[in-house]
Amino acid sequence: MVAVAHRRLTDSIGSGFELAEEAAGSLSHGVPAWGLLVVGGQHDGAEVLASASERLGGIPIVGGACVGTITTAGASYSGFETALMLFGTPPSAILRERGIAGNEYAAGRRLGVALSEHLDGSSTVLLFYDTPRADGAGLVVGSELLDGIYSAIGEATDCVLGAGLIGDPACTGGFIYTGDGCERDAVVAVVLPAAQVPTVDVMHGILPLGAVHEVTAAKGTRIHELDGRPAVQVLMDDLGISQADLLDRPLAFSVLLGRRADDVRVPPSDTEGMLIRLIVAVDPQAGWVQLFESDLGVGDRVEVMLRDPHGIFETVAKGAESLRARADQTTAFGLYIDCAGRIAPFSGTEEDEATVIAAGIPPGMPFLGFYVGREIAPIRGRSRPHDWSGVLLTMARAA
Repeated sequence: MVAVAHRRLTDSIGSGFELAEEAAGSLSHGVPAWGLLVVGGQHDGAEVLASASERLGGIPIVGGACVGTITTAGASYSGFETALMLFGTPPSAILRERGIAGNEYAAGRRLGVALSEHLDGSSTVLLFYDTPRADGAGLVVGSELLDGIYSAIGEATDCVLGAGLIGDPACTGGFIYTGDGCERDAVVAVVLPAAQVPTVDVMHGILPLGAVHEVTAAKGTRIHELDGRPAVQVLMDDLGISQADLLDRPLAFSVLLGRRADDVRVPPSDTEGMLIRLIVAVDPQAGWVQLFESDLGVGDRVEVMLRDPHGIFETVAKGAESLRARADQTTAFGLYIDCAGRIAPFSGTEEDEATVIAAGIPPGMPFLGFYVGREIAPIRGRSRPHDWSGVLLTMARAA
């Protein structure tokens, strides 16, 4: 009931048609009910969608821009990759909300109110939103969008999965497929049939430096003070670098802040279950550091940590092993939603960590992987956007 096709062509119209032709031809039962389409940012997203939709008879198609795709053959991120997953079973609902940029919480709450009419305690929701703001004023704050959704649906639904989509590693362009067309500044939610049961692995690859600090001043996505001192100075002390070193060793996109659950006592080296946030900008003069999200605030106890390329491979190896152990004839499909910052050229590794996941995909299992800007998955009882993570999802038919 699920089929997948991949292409890497420079022709947008041809890509859409060929994807639809192959995936529809591979669907083992009947006519497709809906599709998940991801398209590299070098393509004209509207043309790919129009071409695929024409071949598929106008079924709802969700998804949008991606940096690249991951197949059983490995990873590719030229910007011309496209992939389509078709489903023979209709979803319980497809809902969308527009005008999210700058109104994340309110838009999320509106979507949550609509979602609440279709959810029960076992529902799984695929959620995708357009991350780069169409007005050029930065990025959509995914944590506020999710907070708005949860304000309406409550904590009972802990399995919202998906991504903040981007079309390039610099997070400057994108588009989203809402089931109605190709748009900007929107979020779409797909409520999957209740007969499908999810299993999720959230994989990081980070190295805590040990010291714990309290956030003492913060506003929005900026952390101004840690332990009553300028945040930049605290980070430099933990890293053992000077103000002069900072010019040669920028903190942005290499240093993170992490928060452990208050009620969990684990060894410092154990980062499972941590909420981590990538530092994306610093101001040495003003003393603040800026994050992608706004969910670290005054009173939170955080740790400074580094990206750990070796740790990435350790965690994805465990994820691949878990996948192989649980995959059987009831497995309907798999998704790997991977941070675009984890591609080999950015992370400094000789090969892509996604190849480890790809090598673990059981023969014949429909699988789609793609690179995104934010990864959404459950942690500590509810779903949140993640940084520097790979989210591996498998859906199995209920017994």
